[in-house]
Amino acid sequence: MPSYDAQSQVLALAEQTCRMAAIASAMVTSGRRVDLTGLHNGAGLLCAKALDLPPVEAGLARVELIRLVASLDALAASMREQQA
Repeated sequence: MPSYDAQSQVLALAEQTCRMAAIASAMVTSGRRVDLTGLHNGAGLLCAKALDLPPVEAGLARVELIRLVASLDALAASMREQQA
């Protein structure tokens, strides 16, 4: 049985959440309404898992988390543009 790898799980969750944000952003750009509940829940789980990482591993996951923040910022910008 493979051992539990918390860092890999955090990186996979970050990638999955980035993809969800990109899909939501594309939907918003095309004028569709989106429900962000799944994205919100995924981001919450990711944050909880990231807090459990040892400092060295958290530092390595930081790059993916920064990329995720950029994706969420882009989604927020798209949503603001559609409301204007």
